[in-house]
Amino acid sequence: MKMTIARKINSLIYGLLGLLLVTGIFGMFGLHRLANNTDAIKEEMHIIDEIQELRVSFLRLLMPAHDYVITGNMEDKEQLEQCLKETKKYIAKCKSSLLAHSYYIKNGDVKEKDLRLLDSISGEIETISVLSQEIFKLPLAERMQAERLLNKLDAIGYHVSSELSILIDDAHEDATLAEGTVDLIKVQTRNLYMATLVVSILGSLIAGLVIANPITKAICQLSFGTEKVAQGDYNYQVHVQTNDELATLGTTFNEMTNSIRSKNENLEIMNEGLRSANEELETTNEELRSTTEELEASNEELRSTTEELEVSNEELRVTNEELAQAHEKLLHQKKLAAVGQLASGIGHELRNPLGVVKNATYYIKTKIGNSDEKLLKHLNIMEREINNSNKIINDLLGFSRTRMPSTIVEDVNKVVEQSLEVVQVPKNVLLVTDTDDNRPKIKVDKDQIQQVLVNLCMNGIQAMGDEGGQLQVSTHLLDDFVYIKVADTGYGIPEENLSKLFDPFFTTKAKGIGLGLAVSYGIIEKHGGGIEVQSEAGQGATFIVKLPAVIKETMQQYNEKAVIVQDS
Repeated sequence: MKMTIARKINSLIYGLLGLLLVTGIFGMFGLHRLANNTDAIKEEMHIIDEIQELRVSFLRLLMPAHDYVITGNMEDKEQLEQCLKETKKYIAKCKSSLLAHSYYIKNGDVKEKDLRLLDSISGEIETISVLSQEIFKLPLAERMQAERLLNKLDAIGYHVSSELSILIDDAHEDATLAEGTVDLIKVQTRNLYMATLVVSILGSLIAGLVIANPITKAICQLSFGTEKVAQGDYNYQVHVQTNDELATLGTTFNEMTNSIRSKNENLEIMNEGLRSANEELETTNEELRSTTEELEASNEELRSTTEELEVSNEELRVTNEELAQAHEKLLHQKKLAAVGQLASGIGHELRNPLGVVKNATYYIKTKIGNSDEKLLKHLNIMEREINNSNKIINDLLGFSRTRMPSTIVEDVNKVVEQSLEVVQVPKNVLLVTDTDDNRPKIKVDKDQIQQVLVNLCMNGIQAMGDEGGQLQVSTHLLDDFVYIKVADTGYGIPEENLSKLFDPFFTTKAKGIGLGLAVSYGIIEKHGGGIEVQSEAGQGATFIVKLPAVIKETMQQYNEKAVIVQDS
C-alpha cells in the first residue's frame, strides 16, 4: 500500500495530538485534585473563623456573673441569657460546618473527635449557665459563696478554652496538610507538562527526520533533472525510490521528457518545410515592400493635407466662439443701454408726482395731529410705500447712470472686510470668512466693488429666509486672477433661471425690480472681470466674482507712475 506524504504528516500530527490529549487528561485530573484541596483549605479556614467566634462568645458568657458580683446589677442576668443564646448558636454553626465539610465527607472521615469536644463544650456551657444562675440568686452579703462559684466558673471556662484551642490546632493542622498536598500536586503537574514538552519535541524531530530525508532526496533528484531538461538534455531520466506522490511525480517527469523529445523531432521536420516556405515568402515580401513604399508616399501627402485642414478648422472654431461671445456681449450691452434709457425716463417721470404725494401726506399729518388714529395709520402706510417707490426709482436711475470705474490698487481682503461691515447679518445666519493669506491686490473702484459684494451678500441672506443658515465669503488668487466667492445655504436657483439671472428686471422675489444683479454684472464687466453662479435647487447658491490681479511687475509700474505724478 502506498504511503503518501499527507499520510505520513497526518500520522505525525495524530501521534502528537494523542500525546497532548493524554497530557491534558492527567493535567485535568491534577487540576481537579488541586481544586478539591483548595476548597478544603477554604473550609478549614472557615471552621477556624467560626471556632474563634465561639471562643469570643464563650468569654463574653463568663462576664455577666463577674460583673454582677462586683456591681450587683440585675441587668447582667439579661446579658447572660443573651450571651448563652449566642454561644449555643455558634456551637450549632461549628457542628454544621464539621458535618458539611466536603473534603472529609468524600474521604469518609468526619471529625468525630471534634464533634465530641463540641458536645462536651455544650454540656459545660449548660453547667456555666446553672452556676451563673446560682450566683444571681445569692444575696450580695454572701460574697464568699459567690467567690467559690466564680472559681468553679473560671475553672470550667479555662477547660473549655483549652478544648477550643485543641479544635483550632486541629483545623490548622488539616489546613497545613491540605496546603502541602496542593504544593505536591503543583509540582507533579509541572513535571508532567515538562516531560510532555520534551517528549513532543524529541518525537517531532525524529519523525520529521524520518519523513523529510527521503522527500529531500527525491526533490533534489527532480531539481537536478529539471536543470538537465532546461539545458536541452531530453534523454535524462530521474529515479525516485520513495513510495509516494514524489515517485509518481518522477514517473510523470520521465514521461514528459520522452514526450518533449518526440515532439522536438517532429518540430525539426516541420521547421525544414517552413524554412523553404519562408524563402518563397521573402521574395513575395520584397515585391510588397516596394508597393508599400509607394502607398506610404501617397499617404504622407494626404496626411499633410489633412493636418492643414484640421488647423484651419480649429482656427475657424475658435473664431466662431469668439464671435458668438462678442455677439452675446453686444446684445447684452444693447439690452442694458435700452433698459437704462427706459429706466431714466420712468424715474424722472415718477419722481416728481411721488414728491408731491409725499409732501401732501406730510401736510395732512401735521394738520390732523393725533386726533384721527385710523387716518394717521393709513397716512403712515402711504408714506412707507412712497419711500419704497422712491427706492425703486433710485435703483432705476442708478442703473441708467452707471459711471466708469475710478480704479486704484486695493487689498482685496480689505475691500471684502469693509463690505461686510455694511451688511446687517441676522442672528440666525452664521457669517464665515476665508480670505487668502497672501492678501492679493486688485485695481478697482472700491465703492462699486463694495456695492456688488453687499448686493450679493444681501441676496444670500434673503435666500436663506427665516430658517437661516451659513453665509461664506472667501478670496483666493489663481492664474493672475482674484476670485471672490459668496456662498449661501438657501433654497438655491432652479436651472431654468440661471441663464436669465443677470437680465434687467428679472427677479423671483416678492419685492424688488430685479436690477441688483444686472448692475453688478455691468460693474464687474467694466473692471475687466466676470461673474458666474453655481447652484442647484434646494442646495444653496455660490456667486463667483473674477477680477484681474495686480501682479508684482504691474504693481511696480503703478508705484513708479504714482511717484512721477507726485514729483510733477
